[in-house]
Amino acid sequence: EQLSGPGFRAYVRSIAGAAPLKVAATCAGRGTLGSDELQAEGAGIMPSAPLSASGESGLLPLKPAASFIVGLVLLSAVVLLWVFSSALTQFLYNDPDLDYEKPTALTTFCTATASVFLVPQLVRRLGRPQEGIALEGPSFRTVALITANWFLCQWTFNLSLAQTALSTNTLLSSSSVVWAYVVGLVFARSRPSLLGVVCVASALAGVTLAVLGGSRSTDPRAPKDTLVGEATALGSAIAYGFFSNGLAAHVRPQDMSAVWGYMGLLSIALGSVLMALGHLTGLEPFEVPSRKAVGIMLLNGFLGTSISDYVWARGLLLTSPLVATVALNMSIPVSFFVDAVVLRQHAFSWTAPLGAFLVFLGVVAGGVEETMREPATSTDRPVELWEPCEA
Repeated sequence: EQLSGPGFRAYVRSIAGAAPLKVAATCAGRGTLGSDELQAEGAGIMPSAPLSASGESGLLPLKPAASFIVGLVLLSAVVLLWVFSSALTQFLYNDPDLDYEKPTALTTFCTATASVFLVPQLVRRLGRPQEGIALEGPSFRTVALITANWFLCQWTFNLSLAQTALSTNTLLSSSSVVWAYVVGLVFARSRPSLLGVVCVASALAGVTLAVLGGSRSTDPRAPKDTLVGEATALGSAIAYGFFSNGLAAHVRPQDMSAVWGYMGLLSIALGSVLMALGHLTGLEPFEVPSRKAVGIMLLNGFLGTSISDYVWARGLLLTSPLVATVALNMSIPVSFFVDAVVLRQHAFSWTAPLGAFLVFLGVVAGGVEETMREPATSTDRPVELWEPCEA
């Protein structure tokens, strides 16, 4: 899962849960933007309706049933895309005709696709070349640190896919929502609560059962659960906890597209250095991928990252943060079904499904707690637009 994966989704949930803002200024000078529009722009989506002359948002305050159903369809499609993306990565690693187990190269290739988010900004600035393309938000140092954290999340996730079953990897990775809550507690971005305790305890119990329960391989070519693979998958989820909190603390919603684009560019530089080090040390010798491997990497990079996360954000705006959280973790039972029934790679004891249920329950509790609590940032002040309103 690229484009921040659970980290990005935790970030979008954090701004989508904000209370609505009224427009505090009209076109006398710089305009202001309500939280509905902030939600859309933070997800890379332009508002579906302009501000009215009265200063109220043209977006409907209540979501009609048809929009809610469309949102559910979008979220369901995204769950299938995420599971498909993970299975595609394992196919790239294990298929004898491909045999391209290069997690650093794959991470560099996929994270680089985020640079396409600079294209709209570049197109807008073509008519104003004197302005250039500048990041009017966090400092370069902040973006570089966020990029390093993001690359770590992606690299450990891709590394773990070579050494875990599809279902086990999905289960452990889905606990990132829980770790985001824990990191928020440590850095005082969240407040402790009973639901929070249920969230953490249930998820930890589920992870423990999943790791200790194990699975039996029914396909000799299928990845097998290893301690290193499970540790890296869990490490990726924990890193996402830090990533999502750092992103929410330092990046404004209206800067999100530009920041993501620059993260894609910086990932190319960081990944190139790591690939060179891997080649020199022999840990990951450089190898030019075949055409088929490049096609799979492109498909995985866009379907499993940019497109899936964009569609997920649209589904969130059409439903609710809680519904989107539950939909995110429907990937757990779907991955078990695909692993055991569709691909027929592993058979599981009773402990694995029970662990999956406990992680699912913990994440739902975290989603309910997140929906009920007040957002950490103040939402009672207007946010300025960068462009003045037209008369």
